Amino acid sequence: MWHSLLAESARATPVARARLERRGVERRGSNSARPAEFRSRRRAREVVLASADERETSDPPAPHPRPRPVVPEAGRRAALVGASGALVSALGRACGCGGCAWAMAPLVDADPARSAFFDVRRDATRDALFAEGMNTGMTGYEMAIADRKRALFKRMLERLPRDEEGSGNVEATVVEVGMGTFPNADAYFNAFASFDCALPAAALGSPILCDARRKALTDSAKTLPRLDIVGVDPNDAMEKYARAAFEAARDRAGTANDEDETRKTKNTLRVARGVAEALPLPTSSADAVVCTLTLCSVLDPEAAVAEIRRVLKPGGSFVFVEHVLSDDAALRAQQLALDGLQAKLADGCHLNRQTLRTIQSAGFADFELVERFTLPGFGLISSQVAGIAVN
Repeated sequence: MWHSLLAESARATPVARARLERRGVERRGSNSARPAEFRSRRRAREVVLASADERETSDPPAPHPRPRPVVPEAGRRAALVGASGALVSALGRACGCGGCAWAMAPLVDADPARSAFFDVRRDATRDALFAEGMNTGMTGYEMAIADRKRALFKRMLERLPRDEEGSGNVEATVVEVGMGTFPNADAYFNAFASFDCALPAAALGSPILCDARRKALTDSAKTLPRLDIVGVDPNDAMEKYARAAFEAARDRAGTANDEDETRKTKNTLRVARGVAEALPLPTSSADAVVCTLTLCSVLDPEAAVAEIRRVLKPGGSFVFVEHVLSDDAALRAQQLALDGLQAKLADGCHLNRQTLRTIQSAGFADFELVERFTLPGFGLISSQVAGIAVN
C-alpha cells in the first residue's frame, strides 16, 4: 500500500529510514522521469487460497536481460488462475475446504500500454525496507482511524450480495488497491462486531437492549457472502506482511465468535502484483474496491480512479480513506513546501493531492458517508477524506 509516512510526525520506524539514507538507495521514478524499462526477473507468483494447505506455484521464468515488459507476469497469473475461474470453482467444491474461493474473479493481463507507462521499475532493497517500516510504523494512525473504517466497511459489506439462505455459496470479490501490509484485514471480520455490551447496562437503558443490538448485528453478519479478497500492490515485499495480517485477523475473528465458526474460514485472500492505473482484473469483475492511503502515491490519480470504476460492477462500492491538501492556510503552505521531500522519503507519497475532488468528478452514480475531517496529532496528513462512491 502506498501509505504516507509523515515528513514531520512520521510513524515510520526511524531506524529503517536511517538505513535507507546510509545505503543511498535509488528512489523510484517520478512523474517527470518515468523509467521505460522494467524488472528483469519476476519471482514465481503463488495463487494461495488462504485457508488451503496446498499451493500451486508457477515455474519461475528464465532470466532475461533488461528491459522486459510487465505483461508476461500477468499472463502467467491468468494462465494459472484461469480465464473464467470455473475450474477453480469446481476444485473448491471438490476439496471441501472452508477457505477455498468458489467463484473468484480471474486475474488477467493488465493493459500493456498502461502497464508500460505506469508500472515503473522499483528497487527491491528500498521496497523491503519500506515494507518493514510500514508494518509497524502506522499503528497510531490505524488506531485513530479505526472507528471510521469500521463504519465504512460495515456499509460496504451491507451492500454486497447477501447469502439469505445461509448456503455458503454466495461470494463477493473485494479488491484492495495498494493493499500494502494489509492494515484493513481486521475490518473484513469485525465490521459487524458490537461493543455495546462492554458498557454498563444502565448506560444502555437495560441489558435487554444490549442483547437485542448484539443479536441484530450477529444475524446480519450471518448472511454476509464469502469474501474473495484480491490485494494488488506494486511492492512485492508487502505480501508476507499482508498474509500474516490476514491470518491473524481471521484467527481473532474465530476466537471471538465461537458461535459462528465459519467466519474464521469463509474469507480468502489472493495477492497480485500491479498498479492502480493498470489493474490485472476484467471489467465489471469486482463487487467492491478499497483504497486507504493509496491515491496519495499513485502516479496519476485520475487514471487510477478511472481504472477502479472499470473493474467495479454497476452498483459496486468504492471505499476510500485518504489524506489530502488541507483547507487550513498554514498547514496547506507546509504541505506544499514539503511535498517533494515527502515523496522522496515515503515511496512517492504526495501531500498536495485533492483526492475528494478527483473522486467526485470521476462519474460515480452516488456517494455515501462522505466526510472531510482532521485527525489531531498527525501533522502533514491530519487533513483526511473518507466515504463510499457507488459505481
